[in-house]
Amino acid sequence: MNIDIEKYGWTPYASILILLLVFTRGKLLFNSRNRGKDGEKLPKLIYIILILTAIILLLFPPVLSFLNK
Repeated sequence: MNIDIEKYGWTPYASILILLLVFTRGKLLFNSRNRGKDGEKLPKLIYIILILTAIILLLFPPVLSFLNK
C-alpha cells in the first residue's frame, strides 16, 4: 500500500488511545466494583464524536497515501 509511516504513523496510535478512553469510561467503569466518586458516563454526543474521530484517524494514513501518489 506504500503508506508513509513517518508522516502518518501517529494516527493509529491516537485512535487506539481514544478507543481505550471510550471503552474504559463506558463499559469498564460501570461493570467494575470500584466506580469511585467521579464515575460518570460519557455523554452520548461525546461518545459518538470520539468514536467517529477514532475511525477517521484509522482511515487517515491509507487514504492520504493513496491520494498523494
